[in-house]
Formats: sequence, structure tokens, C-alpha cells
Amino acid sequence: MKVAIACNGDSVASQTAQCEGLMCYTIERGIITDARNLPNINPTETDLLSVIQSIGFDTLITGAIDERVAHQLCDAGIEVVAGAAGSTREAVDAYLAHTLMGLC
Repeated sequence: MKVAIACNGDSVASQTAQCEGLMCYTIERGIITDARNLPNINPTETDLLSVIQSIGFDTLITGAIDERVAHQLCDAGIEVVAGAAGSTREAVDAYLAHTLMGLC
């Protein structure tokens, strides 16, 4: 499973459209096996959608996201989790513990 977290530094971005990048976690059998930062070189949420789809993420975690973009991600089979806060590591741990729930 691949989980992307919209981030500013090591914190979850409050708004996907204003994130500095994506913290990318690879998870196998409930264990994080890889973590990498992907700088956001695309200025819009729609461009970010293309990046998320092309890399093959299963989930996007963020503070807030445009509803239209969230629906596009959901339609593409990517789970969207909004309302996250804190560090990216705390967010992915909460997601793995099922305390963060997706919109779709």
C-alpha cells in the first residue's frame, strides 16, 4: 500500500492546494517499509491529482481538500482522508490504527 500525505515540512498541510509536497509512505503488512518526501512541483490540486494517480498511491491524507478534487480521487479508486493534523508520522500511524477514516 502507498500512502501520500500532503505536507508542509514534516507537518500535515492544512490545505492540499497549499502543500509544499507529499510525504510518501510504503506500507507492507501494516509496517512502514519506506518513507520519502516528494516536493510539490505542481501548483494546483488538479496537477497534484495527476501525480498521485501516476505514482499509484492508494490513499491521500490531508488537512482539507477541495470537494471536487476529493471526488475525482475517489472515482479513481484513491481513498481520501481529510481532517488530519500533526506530524506526517502521527497521521500515518493514526491511519494504520484506523483512527483516521476516509471520505470514500
